[in-house]
Amino acid sequence: MLTTALENEDFEALVDPELEKNYVPSEMFRMIEAAAACVRHSAAKRPRMSQVVMCLCGIFSLFITLLDKPG
Repeated sequence: MLTTALENEDFEALVDPELEKNYVPSEMFRMIEAAAACVRHSAAKRPRMSQVVMCLCGIFSLFITLLDKPG
């Protein structure tokens, strides 16, 4: 679900309906990207917390690849 949302940039299924589509898509992409990276099957492939913080701040990107599917 997370990978599909990132690939299609369609976040409706993941976003709280109370937001009523009132969010910045690029920020939502970063949050979903970070969440997907944090639930990878392999603990060794999960990001460090400092990387997650940098991703959420827009400083760093946690690119999700087909080999690193989220859990």
